[in-house]
Amino acid sequence: MLSNILVATNLIVRKMRQELKVCSIHCTSGWDRTPQNTSLVQMMLDPYFRTFEGFAVLIEKDWIHFGHKMH
Repeated sequence: MLSNILVATNLIVRKMRQELKVCSIHCTSGWDRTPQNTSLVQMMLDPYFRTFEGFAVLIEKDWIHFGHKMH
């Protein structure tokens, strides 16, 4: 399962960075695939999200605001 997430993330990053495509991400599997992919893509494309502050912002906006119950 983790490999599928990483493969999808790599595909999205390549489309956005190399082919200058706009991507819409929606996963219907019932898991947290959409925020997993969008979070990883943002971390790969924007160095801000690789900082402590940026990572906290990412978790808040892509996980908590989507209703994921964090402990």
